Amino acid sequence: GSPCVVSNHPDTAQSRISITGGVINNAKRVSFIVSGKEKATIIREIFFKEGRHMEYPAFYVNPAMSDLEWYLDQDAARLL
Repeated sequence: GSPCVVSNHPDTAQSRISITGGVINNAKRVSFIVSGKEKATIIREIFFKEGRHMEYPAFYVNPAMSDLEWYLDQDAARLL
């Protein structure tokens, strides 16, 4: 299959591009930009391997040849 696919968000119909985990994990740089208090619990679960962490695709991002960067606003980072 293709390493990427164009799809639509199920609620808003916004167009988006999805990339496979293999492509992401082989990228030169991987960054997450996260904002909003509604993401705080998810961020905590991913960082500390708590709760439903294995349900989030971000948990499986583990770049082989680069650093993984997280940029969080204060609301998203409030439970760390």
